[in-house]
Amino acid sequence: MLELLIALVVLNVGLFALVAAFNASSVSINRARNVTSAVAVADKQMEVYRGLTNCAIWLDEYLMPASGSTYQADAPAYNGSASFSPQVPYWNAATAADQQYWVTDGTDGTDSAHSINQPNLASCAYTGQSTADSSMPLMTSTEGSAANLGSRNYVTPVVNSTNCGATTTVGCPVKPVQTVLGPDNQLYTVYTYIVLVQPTSGEWTKQVTITVRDPKDVTRVLARESSVFDPTVG
Repeated sequence: MLELLIALVVLNVGLFALVAAFNASSVSINRARNVTSAVAVADKQMEVYRGLTNCAIWLDEYLMPASGSTYQADAPAYNGSASFSPQVPYWNAATAADQQYWVTDGTDGTDSAHSINQPNLASCAYTGQSTADSSMPLMTSTEGSAANLGSRNYVTPVVNSTNCGATTTVGCPVKPVQTVLGPDNQLYTVYTYIVLVQPTSGEWTKQVTITVRDPKDVTRVLARESSVFDPTVG
């Protein structure tokens, strides 16, 4: 009898361990799937910027989240690390756009406060064009859908009502915060940061950082991708 009880206890321990292993495996697989999908979302979003001319790479200044938001708290996305130089203060709506390191539709490339005098960093000129024309500069409000317009009533040509809505497959390039549908049919919150950086002894460039958040926990970052766009080459 005693031997039977001991055998049952050992069997139960083995079964519980097996169930725990299956559960852990399931959690790991789900997490890996979410990370893989988030990386795919980040890659696809970055490709949107790679398809633009440099002057079209900017954020809508009037859509920038308020100080104290989760967006603003993600300092590594725009400062890299504590040793990143110069440290980039968060966007300040009370300061002129051309006096900040953030790249917005108000950027003109002549920021004397930070010794930036590089006109080719400026946003595209706001002149009209046909919706069929996919080149720069930007479309006017009469040529684009009202749903896609930036704060200054303009929108980049690659954006349309299909891919610049509240929930999209491909994110809108001028929105700092948006929801993008991933390959697993989950909605991912995507934060985009665009700031001016200067490599050692080099020209100022635009650094785009894409951060994709966990659809179940927006405080958790699943993927982060950065790319530098040199205005002297495109």
